[in-house]
Amino acid sequence: MDINQIEDVIGQDHLVGKNGVITKILKKNTMTSFILFGPPGVGKTTIANIVAKQIDGMKISLNAATSTKKELQEATTLSKMQVVILIIDEIHRLDRVKQDFLLPYLETDNFFIIGTTTENPYYDVSSAIRSRTLLFELTKVSQDAIKENIQKKFKDSKFEINEQTIDQIVKITNGDVRQSLNLTNFLQNNYQDNEIDSNLLSELFPNNVVHDKTGDAHHNLLSALQKSIRASDVNASIHYASRILLVGDFKSLWRRLIIIGYEDISNANPNLCMRVVTASDAFLKVGMPEGRIIVATIVVDLALSPKTNAPYKALDLAIDDLKMKNITTVHESIKYNQSDQNKYTPEEAKRLNLLPNEIKSAKYYTSNNASQYETGLYQNYQAHEKIKRR
Repeated sequence: MDINQIEDVIGQDHLVGKNGVITKILKKNTMTSFILFGPPGVGKTTIANIVAKQIDGMKISLNAATSTKKELQEATTLSKMQVVILIIDEIHRLDRVKQDFLLPYLETDNFFIIGTTTENPYYDVSSAIRSRTLLFELTKVSQDAIKENIQKKFKDSKFEINEQTIDQIVKITNGDVRQSLNLTNFLQNNYQDNEIDSNLLSELFPNNVVHDKTGDAHHNLLSALQKSIRASDVNASIHYASRILLVGDFKSLWRRLIIIGYEDISNANPNLCMRVVTASDAFLKVGMPEGRIIVATIVVDLALSPKTNAPYKALDLAIDDLKMKNITTVHESIKYNQSDQNKYTPEEAKRLNLLPNEIKSAKYYTSNNASQYETGLYQNYQAHEKIKRR
């Protein structure tokens, strides 16, 4: 993407719009370290390069997957003489030793990093780095915004192209701005405008959308898998699992299966939740094609297991209360006090209502009685509630 002005970045107004935080950084020429995260092709590297180019300082670019500690040392040494802005692509792949090496330099006024990643930095970047940077999320660009951008590019180059063909380019590139511009450049450089139509695109990219790992089609497959398991439709569950396996996004498949275990099965079959995690580890060790046996075993187990969503529904109700009510205290009897940590025996504690006074009558937990185990948990809950009412 040959974009040199922040105004030309599309679809990220919360960052680069008139009142966007990146826009303010550029206007004030006041640099701070930050990490840009979001889907592929939405402008992370573009924004990083524009900021590094326009802010006063020396720009250095590294890829975390291939950079050495020596290269980091060279960058930090230069920061002793001038301002250095270090762009680190795929920052989630920077090992902890290198991350720790950067920490003291991030405390100075002459060294800044701009990290980019498609992963969630809250999980894949160390807390020490996160505490010294701001995290800015980029979102998937709307199809309308991409379409408008493609139309402008064809118009500027005086190419005649019909709207149906542009719609197909948008569909093929599936929210990836970089890919849409690369495809547009490819078509302009290799074809005459009267050659570019939907038939040509179908010949060039017959399976692009079907096998896209990050677009709507793939997310639809993950959703279909979960809803099939939730409905206990084992045949549909096996079908959608097999399609995701063929796409090859094993990480997303196992992430979704683990979520299903805790969201849909939960306390109705708690051992299964743990078995999903164990199966995920086993799959990584075995790999494909044998790994499909592990997937099949777990998918059938999940689909035919009893199910309950009572625990997370209870948590959601509690979160709703926190959002709607001003609750800032904990119950007096369980506030931290070094001198009376053993004030109550377990039996005595059972008789206390330990919720904050503002919501002392709140009842969040119920039961779907989906299995003998869950019914037993609920019976314990009811027994404890009776003790409190005495």
